[in-house]
Amino acid sequence: MEYNIKFKIISKILYISKVEKSVDLKKLNNTNVITADDLVFSFTYIRKNYDIVLNFLNLIVLKYGVKSVVIENMDMDLIYLDLVKNFKTVEKINFIDDELITPDIYDKIVCCKSLKKIDCYEMSPYLIEMLDKKNIKVLTRHTIKEKNLFLIDNHLDTYTDFYYKRELIIDVEMSNQIINDLDFFLSINYKLKQIRVLKYSNETLLTVLEYLKKNNKKNIRIYINEKNNNVDEILRVINYIKKQYKKFIQENNIEFKLEYSKEYRFLNFFKEINIKLICTVLFIILTLIGIYAGITSYNQYMDEQKINGQMDDISSLINSGIEPTLDDNKKDINYIRAEDFNQTTKRKSNYVSPYYINYSRVIEDLLKINNDTVGWLKVNNTKIDYPVVQNKDSNSYYLNRDFRQNKNSMGWIFMDYRNNPDNLDKNTIIYGHNIKTGIMFGTLKNTLSSSWYKNSENYVISFNTKNETINWKIFSLYRTDVTNDYLATEFNNDDEFNNFVNMLKSRSIYNFNTEVNSSDKILTLSSCVGSSQRVVIHAVKINS
Repeated sequence: MEYNIKFKIISKILYISKVEKSVDLKKLNNTNVITADDLVFSFTYIRKNYDIVLNFLNLIVLKYGVKSVVIENMDMDLIYLDLVKNFKTVEKINFIDDELITPDIYDKIVCCKSLKKIDCYEMSPYLIEMLDKKNIKVLTRHTIKEKNLFLIDNHLDTYTDFYYKRELIIDVEMSNQIINDLDFFLSINYKLKQIRVLKYSNETLLTVLEYLKKNNKKNIRIYINEKNNNVDEILRVINYIKKQYKKFIQENNIEFKLEYSKEYRFLNFFKEINIKLICTVLFIILTLIGIYAGITSYNQYMDEQKINGQMDDISSLINSGIEPTLDDNKKDINYIRAEDFNQTTKRKSNYVSPYYINYSRVIEDLLKINNDTVGWLKVNNTKIDYPVVQNKDSNSYYLNRDFRQNKNSMGWIFMDYRNNPDNLDKNTIIYGHNIKTGIMFGTLKNTLSSSWYKNSENYVISFNTKNETINWKIFSLYRTDVTNDYLATEFNNDDEFNNFVNMLKSRSIYNFNTEVNSSDKILTLSSCVGSSQRVVIHAVKINS
């Protein structure tokens, strides 16, 4: 029975596989039943109707924006690669079988005009080199089973690691096996820029240079670690090498650089510089630092006083915006128990609030002071209870301006300039400085404490706009290195949004058991923790 080729598109990936089961010949290649989910052609049909099949598949590939092709079976006639090499948008090919890429396969894939990357089990180094010259990167899966310290230190697991490595570390003595590995590495690697000799010996340095010369390497910088070594001896050997290999070093631009340890630098610093001069310079520096610190502290204190004064003025507006709740419809507006969120029927609490804050009225009054006002944010059991502003052009404006738009190092709580405050985006982002005294987002980091995030009364965040009074329920809380991947505001489709939410949940330090659907909108609060990390909260809109 002749096998057939099946083409299937899933999430912009074209899968090509061999079909060895029976196929209804009446339906096979009948365009009335062909779909992008399951396209099956016989080799005979493809050969006889190659242009028709190619044009048809090209239209499908363009329509679905296919960037990657996965070859599930390599024991097929290579006519499938004749088709793939003519697909105009394919940038990556992944060969699933643990088989070597042969020259005849190379001859096909090298003709792919838009190809940038190949994943495969194994490929000969010379083929990898030829593809690299065409700016096509190759990743192989075939790992080296028996590894010594040299291979381990340099993370040389596959042959593509050998080819693309830019820095080599030598932290072992030069045994015969290490020398063989070094020679093999230099014979296939064309990306090497620097070698770091951590465990120095005269023999090691001479061996490295000998094999650089043997493999005609160019533009290499050799770093030699001074620690626990005799500097005078190292310099003597370097001078000897420069004389012995003078022509090779000059023509191939080989450089030597001695890396001094902190201890060495420190000791020699005091040998070369007059101690009195050092003391004088240090005194001046410390004095200047003290003056600068004093001025900075005073300015920060004054800036905080200005913030507190503005919040006092805003509090008076809030008090004027509080209305008595005289009817049953307003009894539960400000008190919703956390255990009620998963119930389909809204339950009333036993608590009857005597007052209701009319945020729409408060925001209208705040707009008269600052027309950038977009809402009000409150986070339970923190000091975060502020109006939110938004500059329409950038996120830098309110980093150093207060609510009245005066220069202030404390900044203000502000919404991402990309967000629409009137019709909230899929992800509304609010930023604030982490101020040590606790103002702005200074207490946001307190939410990382288990006593805070295990208290269900803290799960609801209130962020109200002039159009809506909104509650949001937390579904993720974490601390992360500086990154922008959680700051997307809009998404192309539901799958992209769901993947985004799953990523946020996977980072959370606690499972809040909060469901987020593709139709939901979320709120993100972000603040710095030091210079290299952020504390982030994500919450889903639960009611208005």
